[in-house]
Amino acid sequence: MVRWPQMASIDFVLPWLDAAIASMPLSEVWPTTIGLADFGCSEGGNSIAVMQRLVSAFRKRSSRPIQTHHIDLPTNDYRELFKNLRPEGRPVFEAAETYSAAVVGSMYDQLLPPRSIHLATTFNSIAYLSRRVE
Repeated sequence: MVRWPQMASIDFVLPWLDAAIASMPLSEVWPTTIGLADFGCSEGGNSIAVMQRLVSAFRKRSSRPIQTHHIDLPTNDYRELFKNLRPEGRPVFEAAETYSAAVVGSMYDQLLPPRSIHLATTFNSIAYLSRRVE
């Protein structure tokens, strides 16, 4: 199995994400769905691996529905992402009441409703800047 540099950086921060989820207050009122987002999902391999871990961690704390959002630019190969989200025609997330969606756009734009996401990730895509920052 090939280990890509992106997965090495992801492995480094996964314990921090686990700790964040374990200590995160989960309001029983807002929102009714636990929202997760990955900005720069590419074809989904790493994004899905991370989301599977996050879904598992949240499942230990709540039985509420979970919505994963896999986000990338319009030029992304979404065909591969969709195949990876539904291998063999079934959802990749086996946890009950877990749903996935693809969102098209730049991470610098408002892509999701306010107060809809509990945890967002981005790995290596943050190195891409649409404009020079001074």
